[in-house]
Amino acid sequence: MPAPDPPDEVLDSLSNLESTALLSQDLAKNALAHWINEESKARILLSSDMEIHWMSEAAKALVTAGIVRVQSGRWQPRTKLTAEFVKNTKLDDYSCAIFRDIDQRPWVLWGRRLTPLPNSLIGLIFQPPRQFASFNALVDMHILTKTEGRVVELLLNGFETSQIAQELGISSQTLKTHIKHAYSKLGVSSRGELFAQSAAFARP
Repeated sequence: MPAPDPPDEVLDSLSNLESTALLSQDLAKNALAHWINEESKARILLSSDMEIHWMSEAAKALVTAGIVRVQSGRWQPRTKLTAEFVKNTKLDDYSCAIFRDIDQRPWVLWGRRLTPLPNSLIGLIFQPPRQFASFNALVDMHILTKTEGRVVELLLNGFETSQIAQELGISSQTLKTHIKHAYSKLGVSSRGELFAQSAAFARP
């Protein structure tokens, strides 16, 4: 069964983006229609400058609850880390990050670039973690030190490195060393790979 057409406001935004010259309108419409078909999830469609072009009803509820912050029609990430994550989303696959709402509750953020640069459309999905990772199991299985395990826990809960260093009372250089050792033992090379290995979050 073919996917339904995207909502009119999405098509209007699509027609205004220069990047769609790189795709036929039919291909772009099809890609967007497949992405927004599951409106039960909190989905937001925005451009690289954070301007929101469409939100599902679930996403609107997050805005109303103050979990997702929107001002003058643009999404306002609460940290530079989250903003950089959005800018670095890929065309081919989802990326994953953690952000914290105003009450410091962690949320999983999935991002995917739906149309090519320079003025592409980016799809975001907001969801609570299915469960928290078993940090003790990670420590036990991979023989992490207690400090390394705590660093992993804080990374997976969305804390920035400056916050982690302050929480643990260590220098940023010492923290980098702990992260390097933990990543090596866990067989990962980035925070995103760490999220994926934790297996605590549901893929969209």
